[in-house]
Formats: sequence, C-alpha cells, structure tokens
Amino acid sequence: MTTSKTIAFTKDGLPGNRIGTPAEKPIVLVVEDNTEIREFITSNLSEHFCFLTASNGKEGVDIARKSMPQLIITDLMMPEADGEYLCRSLRNNVNTAFIPVIILTARNDSQTELQSYEYADAFITKPFDLNYLYRLSEKLITKSRKIAEKTRQKEIITPQVTELISPDEQFLKQITHIIEESLSDPDLNVTTLCQKSGINDKQVYRKIKQLTGMSVVEYIRSIRLKKAAMFLRQDKLSVSEIMYLVGFSNASYFTRCFKEEYGVSPKEFTRQNNTSKHDKPTEN
Repeated sequence: MTTSKTIAFTKDGLPGNRIGTPAEKPIVLVVEDNTEIREFITSNLSEHFCFLTASNGKEGVDIARKSMPQLIITDLMMPEADGEYLCRSLRNNVNTAFIPVIILTARNDSQTELQSYEYADAFITKPFDLNYLYRLSEKLITKSRKIAEKTRQKEIITPQVTELISPDEQFLKQITHIIEESLSDPDLNVTTLCQKSGINDKQVYRKIKQLTGMSVVEYIRSIRLKKAAMFLRQDKLSVSEIMYLVGFSNASYFTRCFKEEYGVSPKEFTRQNNTSKHDKPTEN
C-alpha cells in the first residue's frame, strides 16, 4: 500500500512565505517513523518553522531535552518507543513539561483521542490537512509563548523576600564573626572585639550579657568550644591540634572546659561521635 493512498495529504490555503531569518522561526520537533510523512511536513512547512526530526520516541525524548523545541508533532505508533512514552517522559521532566505536543496518528478511535489528552495538547488523525496542522501549530506555539511571558512578568513584579535582621541580631552576628575570625588567638578579648567592631566596651559587655546571658569571656569560650566540637566530629585532626586551632593553650584547661560543656572529655567525645565510621557491621 502506498503512502499517498493511506495519508491523502492536503496543503491548500497555506499562507505565503514568512519573512525573517531562520533564527526567528520557532523550532519544531517532528517524531515520526514514516520517512515520507516526516519529509512531507518538514519540506512544506520549512518556510515557517525550523525542524528537528526523530524516528521514534526514545530519539525524540533525547532531542527534546537537548534542544528544547517550542512544539512537538509526534506519531503514536512507532518502533522502540511510542508517542505516549515520549509525551509522558517529557511531562515528567520539569524542563520539558510545558512544551506543547500534537499527536498525529492513524488511530482515529475516540478512546485513543480521549486518552491522548492526558499527555498531549492536540490530536489529529491521518489523513490530515497540512494547513490545519500549520494553523494549530502556530496557535499552540503562540499560546505557549504568552504563558511563558506571563510567568516571567509575574516573577519580575513579585517582590523578592528580604530577610529582616534586627539590630540585636546584627550585633551578635558581627561579634560572632569577629570571634570566629580570631579563634586561634588565645589572647582574644573584649578589647579586640571593640577594636574590630567599632563598638565601645560598655555596650559590648551589656549587649552580650543581655542577648546570651553570658559574659564576654564566657561567650568567647562557648564559641571556641562549639568549634572544637565541630572539628572533633570531623575526626581529621588530633585533640591537641584542635585545642590550639580554637585558641586554647593549656591542655588541662581545655579538657576541663570541654567536659563542663559537653559532659565528656574531648577524646571521649571524638570516640562517641565517630564510632559508626570505624565500626564495621558483623556478619551473622
């Protein structure tokens, strides 16, 4: 059976050539295993669209994801992967989910048509009118562009969420940052904080006590100990290396302070937090 008998294409009423460079034409992907149909569509509508082609659904998915066409025209019945596979694969991907799809098929039963609207935007049966295919393609592309434009406009006019930080939060954030930058300095004290923050010592004393319930010395020590605990969990440095890294110069004092804060010595803390990394499950 020849293609002309089964397809009976018509192309009356197509508009004249579109003015514009190929770069301005919409990109349309035609997924069709019948070479004659594929070439009929692409050759007769090449003045209006830039075409990509595939011969089955699997090829179509790969090309669509790489090239992001503005429209897909696909057959349903194809080897390796059919049109439904193509559509559902694209709908399940956030990048390709909104590409409009026209089903072009020889199956003309109502059940197939109704089912196709679960994953496609339009349904055309073969034989088909080329002019109708062209008009429908233009309509879907225009609609898709308008939706995309409205989405972009909405994003532009929607105010960006700005995180509001109170003066007290800003103060504590600044002081904590200074402490962390100077953590290895065992002589870090309120004088250093005042010099680097530009805030007088009375205000530093008062604010830290008000916001944390600690004295300046206690707050600096608490930051040192939190950093020490973080490094101990990583289990990449020795206890003595971490001790100097966080600004302690006396091992017994470091151990005492750490134990008061976490209830165990630094060595025991390391063992407790890294047991799962070193222990291998036993085989029954």
